[in-house]
Amino acid sequence: MRKITILFISFVCVLAFLGVCSENVLAAGKNLVGQKPPEIDISSSFNSKETLTLSHLKGRVVLVEFWATWCPPCKKAIGHLKDLHSKYASKGLVIIAITAEDKNKVKKFVQNNKMRFAVAIDNSRKTNSAYGVRSIPTAYLISAEGKVLWQGHTMNLSDETVRKALKNVKSGANLPVW
Repeated sequence: MRKITILFISFVCVLAFLGVCSENVLAAGKNLVGQKPPEIDISSSFNSKETLTLSHLKGRVVLVEFWATWCPPCKKAIGHLKDLHSKYASKGLVIIAITAEDKNKVKKFVQNNKMRFAVAIDNSRKTNSAYGVRSIPTAYLISAEGKVLWQGHTMNLSDETVRKALKNVKSGANLPVW
């Protein structure tokens, strides 16, 4: 009985720790807040009519999310990303969901899930490596000035954080129409 009690207390402590630190525990990558993030190096993309590089998108707020089609938390985050895209794309938010999976598999998944934001393929894993991604989903919100404002688990990104970031987008910043 004593072992069960100790295990139960340990389990509760771990859950409490995860609840307090969920952004950092569930979304792991290099801590880049306040820094200029690495450039994006992708092999192909869907739903984008323009070059998906941070240097090309400067002046807009960019949400870079690392994900996979087989990842349950990533699938759950799609609704949140769709909502953010719907609300803020016309105001200067560009979402780029990056995966290292097969292009044909991703294309079908994107179509089936009606994902209208940019989805990119990182077949070389250069971008994943540059960001130090160790678990997914992991997201980085990058300011119009090109600095990381926020990073963490995609589901923890609030509308308030996005709205604050968008205040610095200049009108006429060549906003994309996707």
